[in-house]
Amino acid sequence: LPSIPSYYKDVSYDKGYEVMAYAKAGHIKECLVFLDRVFGDWIRQGHTRFPENFQPEASKEEQLVFYRRPFGLSLCHGANGTPGVAAALFGIIGFSNDPAKPGSYTVKPDLAGMQWAKASFPVAEGTITVEVNGKEVNDNVVQFFKKIPKYMKLAEEKAPTLLAFLMLLISSVPLYLFFRRCPKLPDLRFSEHVVALVYTSNMYSIYRILADLTPICSTLIKFLSVFMVFVTLKQFTGYSKRRLFWYMFLAFLIISVLLAAFIALIVYIVVSRENAA
Repeated sequence: LPSIPSYYKDVSYDKGYEVMAYAKAGHIKECLVFLDRVFGDWIRQGHTRFPENFQPEASKEEQLVFYRRPFGLSLCHGANGTPGVAAALFGIIGFSNDPAKPGSYTVKPDLAGMQWAKASFPVAEGTITVEVNGKEVNDNVVQFFKKIPKYMKLAEEKAPTLLAFLMLLISSVPLYLFFRRCPKLPDLRFSEHVVALVYTSNMYSIYRILADLTPICSTLIKFLSVFMVFVTLKQFTGYSKRRLFWYMFLAFLIISVLLAAFIALIVYIVVSRENAA
């Protein structure tokens, strides 16, 4: 329908069916874009009632013409509120009912990027009031990420070996992409690569322990531990210092992207569950 040239020239209550289709398909953002295209300009002009007909692409003067009569448009036509009501009720609030189960109603709000929504509507048994605060969802996401250091510390205390092994695996995969054809070992296997990283991480751990035992020069020893990891990998691969540096930098970028994708997935799951609740 939207591909018809005159589709948006004259808009009436019939667009409510399109809005309901958007809502039923779960395309709430597209539904709101459609509403803004039709109702947005009218509201921004200062109107607070639904007119008899919308002409969003016409000038302000032409919008008030109806049946070729200047100012012949009714500015208070309740039926043309159907698209807006349908978008709010079936889209944003997510109201639905099963005809086979009288008295059973479902509410699944979808703020579609908005901060809040509030609605109150009658049903046979009384009135249903829904209030959704998007800030609560955002706060829950923030609280989740605030707990990450606590979870990491707990994992380090309860299962340090498992945590170290997981971190080693995460870092070993992108590094192997660059090390598997290194000059020293052009046919390096992944298992051999992991074992080499285990020895390297053990050396790093020894230096860190030494740094904790000598607080006077702790910072220097910690720096030395990072430098020794670089030296060890250079001897292991046979790469030049510059190439090894860029390969490690690229591996760090790959890990960062994977971590960002994982965090984005966690945020999506948290937000989805909060919206469903």
